Amino acid sequence: MAANKKIKLRHNDEVYTLEFTKRSVKSTEARGFDTEALTKGSYTMAQLLIQGAFEANHRHLRWEKIEEILDEVKDVPGLIVELVRMFNEPLAGLFGGEDADDEKNGSWEIEG
Repeated sequence: MAANKKIKLRHNDEVYTLEFTKRSVKSTEARGFDTEALTKGSYTMAQLLIQGAFEANHRHLRWEKIEEILDEVKDVPGLIVELVRMFNEPLAGLFGGEDADDEKNGSWEIEG
């Protein structure tokens, strides 16, 4: 399985790695994240998405600190678009892609 895409975000000599793992996707969904609501301009959904991206590598970072970081980031709307793509990667890995079966050893079949 391919490695998750990551974003390196730099702020005040600190480097933050944003990514989504299966665990952080599940956690973000459990908190109520909904892609459709995000596309309608929901601030809460944007916040949940961004928190989820930080969660994989910076779990204990508080929202107030994340907001401080984002205040200094260029093109936050572009960042959010990329985070949505990244959010869907673990799900695509779960269901496979065009050549995902080439790397797998397990199989299933229907009997009867």
